[in-house]
Amino acid sequence: MTSTYSFGEWLKQRRKQLKLTQREVATAVYCSTAMIKKIESDQRHPSIELAQALATTLQIPPEQHTIFVETARGERPLDHLTALPAYLSNRSLHTPSPLHSLTPALPTPTTPFIGRKNELAQIVERLVNGRLLTLLGPGGMGKTRLALEAARQMQATFADGAIFVNLTAVTDPSHIPQAIAQALQTPLSGSAAPVAQLQRLLRRRHILLLLDNFEQLTEGSTMLSDLLAAAPRLTLLVTSRERLNLAEEWLFPVPALDEAVTLFEQTAVRVKPDFDVTGEETAVSHICQLVGGHPLAVELAASWTRFMPCAQIAAQIEQDLDFLAGGARNTPERHHSLRALFDHSWQLLTPAEQNALAKLSVFRGGFAPEQAAAVAKAGWPILLGLVDKSLVETRGDNRFDLHDLIRQYAAAKLAESDQAKTAHRAHFAAFAALAKQLSDWFTSPKAAASFLRSDQEHENYRSALHWGLAQEPIEAVLEMMHNLFVFWLRGGYWHEGEQWMKTAVAKAPLEDSIYLCLTLGQQGVFTALQGRFAEANPKTQRAYRMARRLEEPWPLVITLQIQGQARRDKEGAMAAFAEAIAICRERLDEPQFSAFYGSLLGLQGDRLLGFGMLAEAKASFEASVSHLQAIGDTFWIAYPMGNLGRMALHDGDLEKAYQLISESVAITRSSGNRGSIADWLFRLGQVHLYRGELAEAELILQETLRLYEETDNAFGPPGVLSNLALMAVERGDMGTAVTLIQDCFNRYNELNASAKKVDFRSDFFEFGDTLDSLLHAGLVAHAHGHWQAALLFFSFFEKNLRGYAAIRPLQNKVEAAKSEIQAHVGAAAYETAVAESQQLTLDELLKLSL
Repeated sequence: MTSTYSFGEWLKQRRKQLKLTQREVATAVYCSTAMIKKIESDQRHPSIELAQALATTLQIPPEQHTIFVETARGERPLDHLTALPAYLSNRSLHTPSPLHSLTPALPTPTTPFIGRKNELAQIVERLVNGRLLTLLGPGGMGKTRLALEAARQMQATFADGAIFVNLTAVTDPSHIPQAIAQALQTPLSGSAAPVAQLQRLLRRRHILLLLDNFEQLTEGSTMLSDLLAAAPRLTLLVTSRERLNLAEEWLFPVPALDEAVTLFEQTAVRVKPDFDVTGEETAVSHICQLVGGHPLAVELAASWTRFMPCAQIAAQIEQDLDFLAGGARNTPERHHSLRALFDHSWQLLTPAEQNALAKLSVFRGGFAPEQAAAVAKAGWPILLGLVDKSLVETRGDNRFDLHDLIRQYAAAKLAESDQAKTAHRAHFAAFAALAKQLSDWFTSPKAAASFLRSDQEHENYRSALHWGLAQEPIEAVLEMMHNLFVFWLRGGYWHEGEQWMKTAVAKAPLEDSIYLCLTLGQQGVFTALQGRFAEANPKTQRAYRMARRLEEPWPLVITLQIQGQARRDKEGAMAAFAEAIAICRERLDEPQFSAFYGSLLGLQGDRLLGFGMLAEAKASFEASVSHLQAIGDTFWIAYPMGNLGRMALHDGDLEKAYQLISESVAITRSSGNRGSIADWLFRLGQVHLYRGELAEAELILQETLRLYEETDNAFGPPGVLSNLALMAVERGDMGTAVTLIQDCFNRYNELNASAKKVDFRSDFFEFGDTLDSLLHAGLVAHAHGHWQAALLFFSFFEKNLRGYAAIRPLQNKVEAAKSEIQAHVGAAAYETAVAESQQLTLDELLKLSL
């Protein structure tokens, strides 16, 4: 790239090189075009999150991301940036699709791939001819590395690429769908069966899924048949120690590594740079023969070249040949030599290292150094010693892990000791404490970091909860679940959170307690978010009554907030918010109450808006934004800020709406709040729609619909569908418009029927999107020539306004349509149709066919 004088100028040149407009970059990184303009003109530095998003969009190599972010933030001089590899300007470029979720990259091995040329050719050939191939072999045979290399060679032949799904930490077959969805970066939630949700997610994808370490999940293998049947362009590559026994399965037994000597030499040089195989060839070959060409065993043996010559390593292994010859009949022969090597490695550890390695086996999905110290008494010297001996693996972000085979060996050693219960209790305590710490961070400037860390620890949370439900005091488990509520909420793990809470509540005694109260209320929230109001209502009501009896402020404000959002009557809802806000206002010196105070003001504004109290709603949103900005919140603030943008949208101030809503999208994106990303993308799509930017609106609204459906959000899709129907009218595609508006009304009808079963905001016309959908339906009917139906929708809208005003550009379209209808049918017929609409019920209207 040519010489530049500022980061902004560099950014502009790079953008133009990629043939991207400022708007396309802004859309891809979820910020406003105005923000990109300010960055390019050097008026603003991007936030860390925005800089990271820019690095991805501008195709900066991953190894250069840190330099890019620090330079963008003004923390490094520009010459660090201009020193990026020259291939940035020469490589083949493609324009990233705005708002398209990039396929996650396959893991990048840190050592060269050795040999296996014939095996790779056979695997590729079988994947071309079959859709389910299992690489079969004992642990440590190199199945994962071989599968990754095959996937890397084949990923270009799949339109949606190849995805690596690590199943090492998954022990329950029912969690397989969540693990696959997480690898696809689209976690599952909701009331629908996870397998059904995953089938819906994959059915149109042309993709290769690499399912690694399936052996502990073979009871769930029939799910793979269901996936293949539902997704005709899906191919599965599986690694396992056991065959899946499926009709569709092709088997590929992974043989010993022919190039074991080369692997030994490479590993030895890595740990002992002056290692020379000259004169050691016979001993090295003997070692490779003793371990049967087992790659992991070869690497472990080679790691000892730092401490002894190869002949001595062979002699040590050879001492266990009697065990190899007479081992248990139900274990593979290769495992005998590997087990001997593990035993030998174990015997050479100090007692402190043995104790630490055994206790490290309780972790799932990796661990941080401080966790190793707290749970396993593995401080830095012990931890690094285990790394040096190839028993602990290093990962990115200062994290460590055990190879699954070593974890199993270490877990068996832990079970033989008297330390198993102590280790599991320490693990539970560590992750209960982490959940509390990160919960406190969610409402601070550390929110993005806390969500990232929570994502990393998801499997450890699951493991801790599983142990806790069986072994720990139930109140401690309930407290941990309360602290995980925002993590589950933000990540779209609504179904998972609900199920954990359901199990815990069932085990809890009937006596009132703080965390039983909180868990009950939050379980009800997850249930209601999935549209199951009849199930949610008893839980939230029980929690509210319990909070009153407890007379504790935190459970009371939580349950009052739930009441404020759920009650249908204005007086009851506003009284609940007023009481909760008053309690928090008295405790603003406590961070927990201070953050919740700002959130309550925003939620109160939403109800005021629904009740048609526009001035009061705006004041409540503004007070919420002001307070949350003052305390440095980077999570809850997106809600009131976006709602102010929503009000500007309804007033017809499209520029102000765009600025506020774009900022809300950026905030929710930085924290990974998938549900809220969808909410504000929806509003951003509406802004583009009323600007007449139909292509951008279509792209954003389709992405919104996908996010809503992936999280099983029952409330969002109908409004999106009605806006898409209006866009179809603009394009003249009447068939699509009618189909979309009918789908919208079918979904509203289901929600209305569910809400009527309980006292849950069952006045549907408190929801502005429902009212807007009536106007959209009227415009569809008008464009289709069904003028009487159009008048019924328009008139029913006016009957249920209660202070609500439609988006101004939408109002203009409706007024023009009404004038045309009146001119065509005459005043008398017009008035008759208006009168008829007054007799319609909501149920009848929602079932009206176009």
